[in-house]
Amino acid sequence: MRKNIRAKKISLAFLLAIFLLSTPLLAIFLLKTSAIIAPITARADSLDEADSEFTISEDDFFLRNNEHILYLGRFFITNGADGFVSAKEAPDSDNEIARLENGNTYYIQNSCLYDGQFWGLIPIYEEHMGALYWVRLDEFLVIYDYIAFEEDHIDELYQYTGSKEELKEAGAMVLWSWPGAESPLRVIDGVNTNSFGIEYVYMDKNGREWGFIRYMYGGGNNWVCLSDPLNPELPAFNPAPAPREWISDTAHTDIAQIKKPPGTFIIALVSILVISSVVIIHIFWKPNNENANKENANKENAEPEESEKTEENND
Repeated sequence: MRKNIRAKKISLAFLLAIFLLSTPLLAIFLLKTSAIIAPITARADSLDEADSEFTISEDDFFLRNNEHILYLGRFFITNGADGFVSAKEAPDSDNEIARLENGNTYYIQNSCLYDGQFWGLIPIYEEHMGALYWVRLDEFLVIYDYIAFEEDHIDELYQYTGSKEELKEAGAMVLWSWPGAESPLRVIDGVNTNSFGIEYVYMDKNGREWGFIRYMYGGGNNWVCLSDPLNPELPAFNPAPAPREWISDTAHTDIAQIKKPPGTFIIALVSILVISSVVIIHIFWKPNNENANKENANKENAEPEESEKTEENND
């Protein structure tokens, strides 16, 4: 009986320890619900800069609201009404940290909606130091790219059903930003057609087929002319138009309208967990104490009987 009671006590103590330890951890989780304790890797115009990283504080707007901040990944030109764009510390801050003169190109990595306005996040690098600029996207013009081409020709795109034989035979391919661009991006030698897929196809007015490659080693979001994959001098039948106003095609949640859980609610929840722990201790330990008392009572009753038996034997 003693062994069973002892085993139950040990098991109960172990469970209670886990329960009590989980209480503060849950509180921390609730306090950090809108933040992820991790570095953000910013991306830039050049490959050298893109390999850099910098860590931002846990209180940063990005980490506090990261689940409502979307990836954008496009190049924009500053076009502020006053000849510059004011870069802020965060969309919810009035602190201006830089002024970006009009006519300059910036890579905007993310977008969000705050208080009815679209904001963009620009990673900035200066001598291995990083900063994050938040800017209003209505003060920028987006540069024409593969996304803009897709938007302009969405009804002309169709599924690729080939086996990439034309690329296998060529052994190499010229990549383009979009069909009919002024100049190619680069040439890929020793093409391994098993390392990428062609997502969809576009046919130009001259009957040439172009395939879009979403993912591939060393890059992606490029086009290849399936009808003439090795020709870097294809005519520029679709030169880039002037930069234009950016219009979001993705639903955003207005961060300013999101209600955060109040601190009093978290405190109340933690208090409930602590009280629950005390109640559990009281409920589960009480029967054990009663069992122990019963066992002691049985022992006391058994002792006179044993002494009587001893006297009888002696007689």
